[in-house]
Amino acid sequence: MGTPKFSLLAFSTALALAPPAIAESEWYVDAELTRYQTDDSEEQRSLWAKNVTISYYPEDLGVGFYAYAYHDEEFQGAYIGVSKSVGDVEFGLGVGPAEYDDETWTVLNPWLYYDDQLYQASVWVEYVDDDVGNNKWFYKYHLQRSLDHQWFAGLYGERLLGLGPLLGFNLTDELSVWITVPVADLPDEGKMVGLATLAYSW
Repeated sequence: MGTPKFSLLAFSTALALAPPAIAESEWYVDAELTRYQTDDSEEQRSLWAKNVTISYYPEDLGVGFYAYAYHDEEFQGAYIGVSKSVGDVEFGLGVGPAEYDDETWTVLNPWLYYDDQLYQASVWVEYVDDDVGNNKWFYKYHLQRSLDHQWFAGLYGERLLGLGPLLGFNLTDELSVWITVPVADLPDEGKMVGLATLAYSW
């Protein structure tokens, strides 16, 4: 493969960053299956990526807790952390191990999420404090707007994927599918022609 070790963190998805803010004790589970398609099989093979987020919001405590796990053919990571909601905004901070090629790093995971029912936006960051050169930071972000009860559209970007339009469709209240084709801020190596994600939220 032609990418640095930590760059495989770029293959997690965007729509499981956090559940919506709530006012009573609740559990949330979000699961995603994503296909990243490369345009050069010799540079970097395409990936199937899976991630799961489990969130818990105790009643009257004022903060939430989450656990996040990610896995693809060569990389895996798992983080736990806390979150806080203020109006339509939620922010969190987690920490945990990430492993690739028999090496393990500790990852710091801050994130921010906004949801007012019409618009959603998020920023997700992963930072590794180790000797990994330019790949200490990974980030992804998205902005989407509901077009009606089923369709939504917006923008999605990742540090090692690029930025492109997002188009999605709600199959049910819990299940959705969305695609992104990067058109700007493209990486020099390992370019992707697009991704498709099947997302489940309960």
